[in-house]
Amino acid sequence: MVAGPFDYLLPVRTRDMQHFRMVLGDKINTLPGILRTNSFAVMEVVQQSCDFHGAEQVV
Repeated sequence: MVAGPFDYLLPVRTRDMQHFRMVLGDKINTLPGILRTNSFAVMEVVQQSCDFHGAEQVV
């Protein structure tokens, strides 16, 4: 459940900022219904409690 101004919170891991811009611009922003995105960079992970097994990898 997400509260606030967002409909979805999508964790995305990329190899570098150039790859992130490609994923955001060429993949995420081209999905139907996407009008606006917000990005937040994580500087340090304190606890990783999500399991991403089976998540699609964008190459």
